[in-house]
Amino acid sequence: MGLYENNVSVGVLFLTIALSIASPSILAQAPEGLVSKDQALKAVRISSIPNWREAVSAEGKFRVLFPAEPAVDDDVASVKGWKLVDSDSRWSALHTDLEVPPEVTDAQMRQAMLDRVHKTWEKGRFLSEKDVMLNGRTGSEFVITEADKLTYIRTFWLRNGLYMLSVVRTAKAGADATIPADVQHFFDSFTYWDRE
Repeated sequence: MGLYENNVSVGVLFLTIALSIASPSILAQAPEGLVSKDQALKAVRISSIPNWREAVSAEGKFRVLFPAEPAVDDDVASVKGWKLVDSDSRWSALHTDLEVPPEVTDAQMRQAMLDRVHKTWEKGRFLSEKDVMLNGRTGSEFVITEADKLTYIRTFWLRNGLYMLSVVRTAKAGADATIPADVQHFFDSFTYWDRE
């Protein structure tokens, strides 16, 4: 199986997660304090990296840095963002709008997302799974190995949107849960905002 082949593409996985979270069959209180674009950009962990390219989505209300010029990723109609394929990696930063029923709790949203990721990679081995924080909200980070691939994912879900960053690479012998510096820079350059 090649580096970019998978049972489910990243875009389709992303959409599946979004649909399972937004489904009225799972029963959030909106986080207090909406984050402005200025606040988000001032608080971002990494604002620039020499020779990296910034991608900003006015529609998705997010920004991220890529190690080279990304292309628009519109492979799935309701998912928007960017992708970059280089010699050994596939990078993506994706967003989709959500319409979460008001009775759905944040804990239920989180559990639906975690369940979907685990179901999608049921043949993989989770080397790491942890919570991460951005703009006062909790997200999740995963390192997953499957066949000859290593996948790094960071995701954040809000009442109005779901964001997912991912990097897929060929797995090397002795792969562990350590996130490579360039992937960590990619993750730490990401921010989102609720309002202009």
